[in-house]
Amino acid sequence: MPAIAVVVPVFNAGTFLGEAIESVRAQTFTDWELLLVDDGSTDESISIAEEFCDLDSRIRLVRHDPGKNRGAPASRNLGARMSSAKYLANLDHDDVFLDKRKLEDQFSILEEKPNIAMTFGPLTVWNTWSTETLKHDFLQLFSFRVPREIYPPCFLPLLISGKNDPHGYLVRRDAFEGVGGYEEGLLFLDDWPLYMKVSLQYAIYISEKSTYGYRQHALQQTRRAIDAGDYFTQYLPFFDFAETYLESSDNFHRKSLLSAMYAARRKFETWAKFEPILATTENFDEVGYLAQNPDVQAAVAAGQVPSARVHFDVAGSRESRRQRRSMPGHSTSDPHRAAWTVNMIHADRVSPANEGSESRREWPDSRFQHGDLYHEFLKPKLRTRRTEKWHHYFDIYERHFAPYRGKAVTVLEIGIYKGGSLELWRSYFGPQARIVGLDLDPACAAFAEPGIEIFVGDQADRSFLRRVLAKVGPPDIVVDDGGHTMNQQITTFEEIYPVMPVPAVYLVEDTHTSFHGGEYADRFDGQTFLDFAFNRSRALHEWTMTRANFQRLFLPPQERRGDTPAVSEFCRRTGALHFYDSVVVFERQDRQEPWHEER
Repeated sequence: MPAIAVVVPVFNAGTFLGEAIESVRAQTFTDWELLLVDDGSTDESISIAEEFCDLDSRIRLVRHDPGKNRGAPASRNLGARMSSAKYLANLDHDDVFLDKRKLEDQFSILEEKPNIAMTFGPLTVWNTWSTETLKHDFLQLFSFRVPREIYPPCFLPLLISGKNDPHGYLVRRDAFEGVGGYEEGLLFLDDWPLYMKVSLQYAIYISEKSTYGYRQHALQQTRRAIDAGDYFTQYLPFFDFAETYLESSDNFHRKSLLSAMYAARRKFETWAKFEPILATTENFDEVGYLAQNPDVQAAVAAGQVPSARVHFDVAGSRESRRQRRSMPGHSTSDPHRAAWTVNMIHADRVSPANEGSESRREWPDSRFQHGDLYHEFLKPKLRTRRTEKWHHYFDIYERHFAPYRGKAVTVLEIGIYKGGSLELWRSYFGPQARIVGLDLDPACAAFAEPGIEIFVGDQADRSFLRRVLAKVGPPDIVVDDGGHTMNQQITTFEEIYPVMPVPAVYLVEDTHTSFHGGEYADRFDGQTFLDFAFNRSRALHEWTMTRANFQRLFLPPQERRGDTPAVSEFCRRTGALHFYDSVVVFERQDRQEPWHEER
């Protein structure tokens, strides 16, 4: 019995099949069998397969009913049934194993990690196989660091974000059969249901090594879908299946996963809506962007799309919603902007008729008790630049920021959009305050002026954050209004909060994205920022959470015997956490060991 079975569905693959087979035969790991599953080919594929079967006894030709075309998922399932190998590997008939150690390395991973059911790595988008193209090869970039083990159910939100499409897996037969193999009714994205089902039940390992060559050519399924104008539309049957699968499951995380699924579906539905227009443009391909062109200009004139520059980020940009909206042609004065947002999450639904009107911004005074900051927000004519805020945030700002007004404090805002908030902070805190803005968008550098400094970079980049801190020093106030992904919020807090002075305030906005899933759920461990903050609130109780130490707290500090129990720096330097709707505030204060007494 071979250790690994490589299953290759074959359908009219005469042009590329020989190269795919040779990439398997070249492997340094030799304990394999190759199953070529004929899916009703009418070209020379079968004769090529038979020649290799005669050449190498490890290669077998397997067939559906003669002449039947059942699709790749059914062919992969048939190949798996016809083998008794411990591990199963996939290979498309037009792709190759680029690395000769591909099977050897993946076999070693699964042998050494019995808790891991599946492993894969980044693919190489392979253009240079053809001498007729000027395109270069490029490596798939995941939205998380690799190598990494990912445990259920954390990979599913990463998968449906569209940024982390796996290829070239090796999976344990037990896991493959345990989840029912491939879904034979889904012919597009046929691997996604398998990845979803396996990652919901088993741990997976993602390597940093690229071993799989994803050949780019005019006849591949993806290219045909793009040319036909239904590339994004073909994603939707997967979401139908996935939602039904989750709704009928007893998975503990079912509700949050369904929420992420609905959000991702809305994104693909939005892209699909405009596909007939986009399919005719020469600038559009499956890995990039669609920029301005005459077809889209005509669509704008007809009212079919919201702006002259339509930005479809197929590869999965990390930009926040506000950074996408700051692109040329997508201004806040665009009358169509209320109907358009790429990710469709917490879109700003503003009626075009009310755009620019003062009444749109006025809320009943009985509901809000705001200070000067809120009144300046309501009067944008007092500023040179615009900003956007949830109205109920201003009570929170006043409650926590008022003690710092008129003082020489450093205020760091992450995510500065159009720069209006920088002017708000300058006016509110006074001329002695140092205002520092941080944003991913290079255009924000234009907001720098005396008293306001701008740094451009990714808030999830720890080395960038450290460079900023080395330049400006520890901030007294932090407002995190950046990209709102889990990794951005948690990484930024971990780097900045521990070095802040005492007292200080660290405020995180838009924490509702902890519930939105999709592109916001980019943590390898599945942790949301609200999970993270709740765990920090537990640390406030480190002096009182154990009974052994609790009893000593009833004695005056000078009468306590023995060493003071060790507690975290967070416990010693955090006075309180405040949880509001969509906002979490950390108050940094010095604390002493508590004392309980009766008087």
